[in-house]
This record gives sequence, C-alpha cells and structure tokens, in this order.
Amino acid sequence: MPHITTFPAATLEQLHAFHTPLHVNAVLKWCGKIERSMDELDRIATDPRATAGNVTAFLSANLSTRRDTLLQYSSLDIDGDTTIMRYTREAALHAAGAACAAVDAVMTGACANAFCAVRPPGHHAEPHKAMGFCFFNNIGVAAMHAIAGHGVQRVAIVDFDVHHGNGTDTKARTPDMAHRLLYISTHQKPPCFPNSGHAIRNSSNVCNVEMDAATSSSAFRSKFRTEVEPTLRAFAPNLLLISAGFDAHRDDPMANVNLMADDFYWVTCRLVRIASAVCQGRIVSVLEGGTSIVGFCVLRYYRYHLRALADSAEAHIRALAEAVPILNHENEQDQIVSIESDLCDSVQVLSITDHPPSLRVTLSSLQLKKLKSVLLTGSADAQWTQLCVAAKTKLNMKSAALSSKVPTPS
Repeated sequence: MPHITTFPAATLEQLHAFHTPLHVNAVLKWCGKIERSMDELDRIATDPRATAGNVTAFLSANLSTRRDTLLQYSSLDIDGDTTIMRYTREAALHAAGAACAAVDAVMTGACANAFCAVRPPGHHAEPHKAMGFCFFNNIGVAAMHAIAGHGVQRVAIVDFDVHHGNGTDTKARTPDMAHRLLYISTHQKPPCFPNSGHAIRNSSNVCNVEMDAATSSSAFRSKFRTEVEPTLRAFAPNLLLISAGFDAHRDDPMANVNLMADDFYWVTCRLVRIASAVCQGRIVSVLEGGTSIVGFCVLRYYRYHLRALADSAEAHIRALAEAVPILNHENEQDQIVSIESDLCDSVQVLSITDHPPSLRVTLSSLQLKKLKSVLLTGSADAQWTQLCVAAKTKLNMKSAALSSKVPTPS
C-alpha cells in the first residue's frame, strides 16, 4: 500500500483509553490474519509453478486448494456494514492517530484548529465492539487523549452527523466522564440507524437532539440555536471536538434530512464563535459520515456521495479556515446567512433566507469590507443595520423586477 500520510498510528495506550483491550486485540488479530492471507495470495499469483508449462496436476491442485482456502480470509464481515479487509488495520490506526495528532497540534498552539479527513469513520464504534463502518472511535480516542495526554479538564463533542453516535454516547455516560466529557448529537430520530439517541435518555453530560424526517434547514438551525448552543456554552469546554458527518445533506439517501452545504458552513461558524468565547478557538474536527447506496444484482455496495460530501466538507473547512463567526441576532433568519465566495473578490453574493435561492444580491467590494469588519469584531452596530437594509432593498427591487416579467395567466 502506498504511503499516504505522515501522521502516526494510534498507540495501544491511546486506543485502550476508549476501547476495551479485548475489542482492540480482536480487531488487530483479524486484521493480521487477513493481511497474512492476502500476502500469501500475492505469492501464489507469482509462483512460477502456477504458470510453468510442465507443471504437474498435483502442484496445480495444491496451489488451487491453497488459493481457495486463503480467499475465504480475504475479508471478514463484522456486520452488514463493517468489513475488515487487507488494509483496514493501517487505515483504522492512522485515522485514530490523526485525530490524536490534531489534538496535539491544537493544544500546543501549532495550529488554531484542525480538520481530519479520515476513513474509516468512528462514532458508531462502541468501547467493546465495532459497528456501522467504524472500528475505532476516532473522536472518542481523541477526547481521551486530550484528557489523559494534555490534562484537559472539560472536552465537548458536537456531532452533527445525521446518525446518532452511539459509541461516543456510551463512553460519555460512564461515571468518570460525568464532568469531563460532554456529548451533543443532532440526528434523525428512529427509525434511522443505529436507532438510538432518544432525547428522553438525556443526562447531565449527554444531549441528544432528535430531528424528524424531512427536517428543513430552518428547523435544524432553530434546534441548534435553542438546544445545542446553550448546553455547549454552559459546559464551557477547554477543547471542542466536532464529529463532522455530512449525511444530513438532502442528496444523501441514507437518511431523510434536507440540509445543504450552506448549513454546514453556518453550523461551523456558530461553533467557531462559541469556541472563540470559551476555549480560545481550540477546535478539532474529524470526518464521520456521508454515504449513498448503489445496488448491483443481489449485493449491496456502499459508496460516498462525492458531490454532496465534497461541497459540505469544503464549506465546513472554509468556516474553520476563516474562523469568522456569524452574529447571533434574534431575527437572524431575516439577515445574512452566508458569504458564498471569497471576501477578497470585488463582487460577492449574499443569500437571504426568506427569499428563493434563485434571487441573489450583488454587493460592492466596499460594502463587503464593511460586512467583514462587522463580522470580525462581532459588533451589531449601525454599520450592520445599514448593510442589511441596503441588501434587503436591492433584493426586493430585483424580486419586483422579476415579478413584473412574469406573464399574467389568461
């Protein structure tokens, strides 16, 4: 396998801080068996006896038997979604290791925040078992590393994957985590895998925010403002971790929530603002879900919905890179939601939530500089009001102009 990362693999000590030794050993044992089987298959494929013109029937039968036996161990299905294959160990260990390395970088001040684009995901992995595509709980291992390795007193995990992070939830409910780890999850309510995360089971450090099927952008944002943000602020973490799953995107068929890439930009901006207020902006984000299903004959193959996943991840990373909070106005739904292009460009576009997305407002570079200044300083002054009024006026004029061109029905 080509070398694709410079991040170290997670150590056994780091894994054992979240997972039971029995679980870790079982995963590594089966990974090792499959790796050895595949290595032996490679040797058989290049064995000169397999292609020699004078090979005997005995040798042919012997090689064929060995090949068939080894092929039985080319993969191992833990469940319908979770399969150990040849490079699973390397990928899983480096995914958890990358999350720990990101914690090191943020806690030592090497970077302000970090995003880990890793596979496999992790938040379904329980302390004692693998499930739901997940072998090791990357975000949970990172949280334990922050507590044990850096002495962080309070770690918060915000999980906006459309599926409940049952593994992270389980760890947060252990008695020794009651005042050290906060877990907040926004997810589609059952029936939706893994059919857990009921709000009725919320505790002092576990806040599950359930969403109905077909939840809209505005409904999601309302729940986030009223349920997630107060809980997160009250906990006042020293480090904020994000389980960044993008399968709540409307194009993802694994669930039924209607978010767009702009919503992931918005929610990340909200989290950046809170982190700036309570933990010096220290954020580590780890990629979780984003999937679609393709059927082929009687088999099921899972692949990632690349366009939705790419757009959503890009929006999330852009918000982390900009580290520009969106102001917390009560009437935010009537104001500016997102800047859709780089603020340095001379012409930009702003979206207003109470108008169709086909209607756009073009602002001058001077107005955008004024907007950026307001967003960076976090002050809702006359400049903000003036800019919003100007934007709304332009939008209403454009809307009226478009309406006048629509023919009257006969």
